[in-house]
Amino acid sequence: MKYLRIARFLVKQKGFGIELLLAVYIIVAFCRKVIFLRNYKPVMKALITTLICIVFVFAGCKKDTKPGTEITARSIVGKWTVTSLVYQSYKDGKLTREDPLEAYAYEFEFKTDGTVGYTEGDVTSSGEYTIKYDSGKYYYWVGIQGRHGSPDEGTAEIKMINKNSFTLRFETSDVSGLRYVVIETMVRK
Repeated sequence: MKYLRIARFLVKQKGFGIELLLAVYIIVAFCRKVIFLRNYKPVMKALITTLICIVFVFAGCKKDTKPGTEITARSIVGKWTVTSLVYQSYKDGKLTREDPLEAYAYEFEFKTDGTVGYTEGDVTSSGEYTIKYDSGKYYYWVGIQGRHGSPDEGTAEIKMINKNSFTLRFETSDVSGLRYVVIETMVRK
C-alpha cells in the first residue's frame, strides 16, 4: 500500500514531468508484487502501455497561467498612468545603483489599431506599439515622437501584474559592460 500512497501523492502534484514518470514506475513495481499469476507478462505489458499513454496525455496538458496575466495588445487597450519609474545600473551582474525617478504625469492611451497616444505634462505625442511573445516572455515595442521632437523607440519586457496594472522593463548595455534598466509601472485609469 505504500507504493499506492506515494503514487497518489505524486500524481496530485501540479507538474507532470518526472513526478508522473516516477509514479508510473511505482505503480508498475507495486503491480509486479501484487500479481502472482504464473504468466503475468501480458498483463504487465498491457498495464505499462496504458500507463505510458496516460503519461503522454498529461504531459500534453497546458499549464495554467495566473488569471489576468496573459498579455495581448487588446489587454492593454485603454488609458494608463505611469505610477512608478525606477532606474537601475548593474556591473558584472550586480546591482550597483537604484534610483526612483519622478513619474511626472506620464499617461498613455493604447488603441485597438496599434497606435498609442502619449502625454507628459503639456507635451503630447503619438506613435505605434506591438506586443510579441518570444522564448517564454512577452515583449512590448513602442515608437513615438519624443518630447523634444526626436523619435523615441524601445523594446521592453512586459509583465501583467493583474488586469489593471503592468510593468515594462527596458534594458540597455554599453561598451564598458554596464547594464542599465528602467522599470515603469502602469496602472489603468
